[in-house]
Amino acid sequence: MSIRPATADDAAAIATVHVQAWRESYPGLVPDAVLAALDPCRRTEMWRAAIPRGGVFVAAEDADLVGFVAWGPQSDATLSFAAEVSALYVLRRAQWRGHGRALMRAAAAEMQKAGFGSAGLWVLDGNAPARRFYETLGGRACATRQDEREGWTAHETAYGWDTLDSLT
Repeated sequence: MSIRPATADDAAAIATVHVQAWRESYPGLVPDAVLAALDPCRRTEMWRAAIPRGGVFVAAEDADLVGFVAWGPQSDATLSFAAEVSALYVLRRAQWRGHGRALMRAAAAEMQKAGFGSAGLWVLDGNAPARRFYETLGGRACATRQDEREGWTAHETAYGWDTLDSLT
């Protein structure tokens, strides 16, 4: 396994992992029509634009991309954390091998280098495996929200770390 900063050449692979991970993780939580409509080509363009801004790391097994994390300054004024993890996905076939933990560790180290001392993220309430993962990493549930997206309502819980030291 290797963890490294994403490059522009990774955009299509990140997009593929992003779409596949949604389809693996969210049946029953996200409407089937939304999952079916996910388009790796559109996601590639999104990631092609995001990667140059920094804050994106990938996990690979050999040359095969199996996960990624994205982070940046906190964008939700209702949360008191300096930074946010906006995406963390690991393909099901690569889970339970330490990729998620390693991605969070890399992101936390970079957040600290950038001057951020705390971070939060949002997770779908029904995504019990993700919630357990964040709790195992020391995240605490601290807020809830309902977010309207693409014709459906996401019920989410925020998890946060008041200090990133426990993640590095």
